[in-house]
Amino acid sequence: QALNDIFARMPPPLEVSEACTRCLWGVVPYWVVAMTASCFSSLLTVGGFIIQKKAVQSMSAKLRWPRIGDIILSPQWILGFLVAILLPFPCTMAAYALAPMSLISPLIGFTILVNYVMAPRFLGERLQPIPDTIAGSFIIAGTVLTTAFGERDEGEVDIDLEQMTERLTNRVFVIALGCLFSGMLLSFLYMR
Repeated sequence: QALNDIFARMPPPLEVSEACTRCLWGVVPYWVVAMTASCFSSLLTVGGFIIQKKAVQSMSAKLRWPRIGDIILSPQWILGFLVAILLPFPCTMAAYALAPMSLISPLIGFTILVNYVMAPRFLGERLQPIPDTIAGSFIIAGTVLTTAFGERDEGEVDIDLEQMTERLTNRVFVIALGCLFSGMLLSFLYMR
């Protein structure tokens, strides 16, 4: 009865306009819901990994619970696994179902930002200003740019093998891929 009273006092839902046919409740575009779900998934993932790392760092857990290598099968570690792996799954599936992959995939950079903020706060990890800040800035800039200019509406696209091969051998794509692999190689050599 109380719920009926609450719903009775609510304003009527907005009419679905032609401009917003792919909207939740006719108001919030699906791509906004998808981006929110993706970012929430990132928060869960990082939060779960923090819970797991705290479990591994706990000296009492090391002595009390069985281990598989460095994994301590404590209730805290299992909770972290559930939060990091299982809970984000529905959010990720909803995000990819509601918006184009080209819009959602770059939001993985949000996970980097969340980790950048949460790891020092909850784990006491120290950031390395030179590589962490510079690399994090590039990742966040890429995430913002690709999300800001990404496709909002899904269109039906059928690509056959010939078209895919043509796109993969496109000169600009090959150069960009070469730059990416060169950067990865230089980073690997720098770290050695």
